[in-house]
Amino acid sequence: MASEKQQRSELGTRAHAIYDTELRHKLEPHEHGRYLALEVETGDYEIADSIVAANEEMRERHPLPTLFYTFRIGYPAALKLGGQFGGRL
Repeated sequence: MASEKQQRSELGTRAHAIYDTELRHKLEPHEHGRYLALEVETGDYEIADSIVAANEEMRERHPLPTLFYTFRIGYPAALKLGGQFGGRL
């Protein structure tokens, strides 16, 4: 049985493959900066202005315990950790 970490890694790999082959060319020109929640098993997805909104919409359509992979369209990561440097050198 695969560990939870392995399952998450596999989910991410599958989600990126679906995004790269089926969705990127359709979404990036028009949805740049918005969030995409992708249900890997079905390929179903939702686009919204926030991660929470995208996942809530997907949860309404997929109420059973289902994992969604979330992307920020046009960015390498969904979230940015840390803050901005606002001081002077």
